[in-house]
Amino acid sequence: MDFLRLQAALANLCPEDKLTATIAHWHEPAAKKGPGAAPLAACSYAIAILVNGNVRWTMWGTGYAPEAIPPVVYGIETLLKAIPQGRRIEVHALAQLHDYIKLGGIGYHAMLNEGRAKSGKPLDIYPAVVNIIQATPARWSLCPHKTMQEAPGFAAAIAVARGTARADALQHKADHAPTSESYPKPVILQEFVDVYPG
Repeated sequence: MDFLRLQAALANLCPEDKLTATIAHWHEPAAKKGPGAAPLAACSYAIAILVNGNVRWTMWGTGYAPEAIPPVVYGIETLLKAIPQGRRIEVHALAQLHDYIKLGGIGYHAMLNEGRAKSGKPLDIYPAVVNIIQATPARWSLCPHKTMQEAPGFAAAIAVARGTARADALQHKADHAPTSESYPKPVILQEFVDVYPG
């Protein structure tokens, strides 16, 4: 994992700069299962996080998670561990995330009910979603977007998510044929960071 490089890259941003991150994602659609069919293929996904136009953090993985929220939550959790103490980051992400982190929302319900969703089933992104809920407002805030194209730096981030990160995720799937049984929950399989001029 490339976590230490992410920490160093964020620490090297000028102290007076406000930290702003934009998260772009790509994921495969849900597989369909018919009567007597073999186990479902796991869904591949990829995200790219652009911080202040200088630090690009990329993650990809697999698991039965045919939606954007699980990898976005994992991305924010990693960022909050990596940003220097005393710094705060504004995260531009899908508006849907607010339903998970708001008071009384999906994540809060899991926090109070041993990791279970309102349906009673285990929440796949527990405890990661609780970790980002419990991070203080002094550490981060969500800037939700119904249309991510409006987020700063989105074009650069989505190009990576749909490009090299997607290609790596699909290559892993071709090589290992992960199923929803072998990966019932979304997991991150690779992370890497690039630092480049803004």
